[in-house]
Amino acid sequence: MNTVQKQKRVTTPIPFKEIGEAIHGARKLYIKVLGATFAVVTVFTLFTPNYYTCEVMLAPELSTMRGTQSSLSALAQSFGFNLNTISNSSGDAMVPMLYPEIVSSQYFLSNLFPIKVHSEELDTTMTYYEYLSEHQKTSLLADIIGFIPKTIGNVLSSESEEDKQKEHIFNHHKLTKKQYRIAKVLSQKIKCQVDKKTMAISISVTDQNADIAAEVADSVQKHLQDFIIHYRTQKARIDVEYNKKLIVETKDKYDKARRRYAAYSDANQRASLQSIHTQELEYSNEMAITQQAYTQVSAQLQAAEAKLQQATPAFTVLQPATVPVKKAGPKRTMICLGFLFLAFLCTTARVLHKKKLLMPLIGL
Repeated sequence: MNTVQKQKRVTTPIPFKEIGEAIHGARKLYIKVLGATFAVVTVFTLFTPNYYTCEVMLAPELSTMRGTQSSLSALAQSFGFNLNTISNSSGDAMVPMLYPEIVSSQYFLSNLFPIKVHSEELDTTMTYYEYLSEHQKTSLLADIIGFIPKTIGNVLSSESEEDKQKEHIFNHHKLTKKQYRIAKVLSQKIKCQVDKKTMAISISVTDQNADIAAEVADSVQKHLQDFIIHYRTQKARIDVEYNKKLIVETKDKYDKARRRYAAYSDANQRASLQSIHTQELEYSNEMAITQQAYTQVSAQLQAAEAKLQQATPAFTVLQPATVPVKKAGPKRTMICLGFLFLAFLCTTARVLHKKKLLMPLIGL
């Protein structure tokens, strides 16, 4: 074996004394850097608007497996698995794991633009789109960063006159540039999560106004429920509408056949000709056939309505929308401490590098 490989690796001791002396010698620099950092961070955080978060929770009715497979599903759930998300035997494409994708979609978010929200601070009721586009407070840092792009945008007039005219006309399949930007902002405000074990849906809405956060959270919950109900009952609703149309047609045919039979029977009440009795029998048979068809379609309509009721999913609201009392952020103390720690590290690295202690400390 090579003697070099047998040599033990000598570790260089950390020069704590030299590091302490270097930091103590640069105490004035630390005071300046940390003081300036504290002042700047305090100013920016104080001019950052508060925001509130409202969370709602609901549990959807799931299409479960029948027979022995349902007991297997229950057994799997006890171990933290849900077979409904792994194997969808009902053929339902709208599984709960897709709900977050639905909520974050441009089509779903743009449908929230026309909802009415009330601001006690502004003492007015407006659409959510107007609130987002005209009454959002910005932080000081965002104002500084956005000053040049806003100035360039005003000079170049990036938004066309056609887009300005269509600003309050919501075509969910073709948004204007401004509507698209607001939808992107909205996607950051609204979050949807699904618990993989319990399938409970959690929807959170963050906004600068606590009342509006609660109103929008309630609206998002209802919009999501309507979307799911519309999807799952689509075929059943088509069947109901078809049977309603069919029952009108069969009822009309039955009424015509009944009136024709009654009129012909009354007009030939004393007639004894065989041809008249034959015609009367034909009208009677026609009336009976149309009546039977009407009865069958009525039964089909009742069955379709029952199927529609059965297909309509039920939702249990576990946590309704309530106005948040405490703000969710910004956490000014944590932000300030984080920047002070970062400034301390950077200053220490500079001091140690100047004293040629940084490279040996990190092993270079």
